[in-house]
Amino acid sequence: MKYDGYIQSSDYEDLYFDVIQPNIINLNLLFAGFKPVKNKHYLELGFGMGRSLLTHAVSNEGYFVGTDFNENQVAFAKNICEQAKISNLTLYADSFEQLLERFRKMKANGEEVGFDFIVLHGIYCWVNEENRQIILSIIKEFLREGGVVYISYNCLPGRATNMDARHIFKLYSQKKHTENFDKIFSFTEKFAQLEPENTINKNILDTINTHRHSHPIYRVHEFLCDAWYLPYFSDVAETMKNLGGGDLNYICECVLAYHFKNFTPKQENFLAQINDVIFKEQMKDFILNKQFRYDLYGRRLTKLSKKRIDNYLFEAQFVLLDYPTSQTFEGCEENLKWAYIELISKLEGEDFAPKKAKKLLAGLNTDKKVFFSLLINLMTLNLVGICVPNTTHKIDEVKFYNHSLLKEQKLSQEYIFACALTGGGISLDSLERAFLNHYFNENQMNLEELFERIYQDENFHFHDANNQACKDRESVFTQLSLHYKKFLRRLPILMKLEMF
Repeated sequence: MKYDGYIQSSDYEDLYFDVIQPNIINLNLLFAGFKPVKNKHYLELGFGMGRSLLTHAVSNEGYFVGTDFNENQVAFAKNICEQAKISNLTLYADSFEQLLERFRKMKANGEEVGFDFIVLHGIYCWVNEENRQIILSIIKEFLREGGVVYISYNCLPGRATNMDARHIFKLYSQKKHTENFDKIFSFTEKFAQLEPENTINKNILDTINTHRHSHPIYRVHEFLCDAWYLPYFSDVAETMKNLGGGDLNYICECVLAYHFKNFTPKQENFLAQINDVIFKEQMKDFILNKQFRYDLYGRRLTKLSKKRIDNYLFEAQFVLLDYPTSQTFEGCEENLKWAYIELISKLEGEDFAPKKAKKLLAGLNTDKKVFFSLLINLMTLNLVGICVPNTTHKIDEVKFYNHSLLKEQKLSQEYIFACALTGGGISLDSLERAFLNHYFNENQMNLEELFERIYQDENFHFHDANNQACKDRESVFTQLSLHYKKFLRRLPILMKLEMF
């Protein structure tokens, strides 16, 4: 079954996207030179299984709203919301058209309807033109002044190489009435191998090889939708600007590391001759051959002076989320490696208490730009988080939510847990989750019994130091002991984050 060009034959993957956290969006705004947006009302369009929306609602102050027109996905999210007693979240099983009409009726009845954040991750490309226009109408009518829109999408020029393969995939799927990608890939590959040196066929083979081991559900949703809109960045920017009557403008790409992206001197000299922001950003896409964009647009945001930006940044607090492994900084220049280690050591101090950026920078032999680049790299590695102010009741909600996840998920399932201190999600792998559940329920079984249960679970796989598969009980238990020691080291961090 399909809905306005978007496939509903299968539910989407249960994924979490940290890029749409309000605090991550606000940090991007600061790096772009704009005042952070205070979240009173937040709207997510097309929330999928709802993992991001649930996590952000339970972790943050403000009121959250979301819609998805897949009823199974909405039912899944509503069930978690009700069980976890999330108090500031409303979920709708509306199409975008139904949601627009709902908001218009609410407004006509005198209700205040407006949003400080409107986010849509990976939606814009996979719905038809009619739905894109409805999305734009929601933004135009219900984004508040001083609010931001996050929109991510496949883009040209990078995705152009997938177009021929995608067209064949879709034709084969339609004519053979199948969504089986083993068959789709086999047919397409046989064609491409007729002339493998042909440029088109090379691109087709590259697409197959890139997605051969992708999640099956992802492949169906990525390649078999009726709609597959591929714009250039500048086209989307123009659409958004016209939508707001000139007051809805491109702010930046919502990827923290992108603010520290270095181009070659030759590229920098070329880009320096372009004064127009949109034109320059489009040329960067050509240089980078961008395939996907994560864009922020703002409606009359407040531009900050350099002094105020620095004040915001240096007053921001950061906290340790996890320890690096022995491989984390492999390949780093020696001076950068030691800077990372020193930063982590500072974050570890004072019983893992959050630290202001200015305190972390003190004593480091580096300048402001390099310091924040290092900090952002540690955030990208999920080792460090930025803190947000939250009340005690949000911390209590988060603890209740996380304990409900611990109890109800399968033993072997990796999961995203909420953190009120950072306003976002923190990943615990399947073993960490099993160990944590055991830690809070020691009366259920002793540690050896837990190890035995994990050993008997066919979904767990272990490798030794030489990356050889562990097959016997003794070698598996040895690896479990090592993982448990690692868990015990991280446990004080998790407890300090007030997650459980």
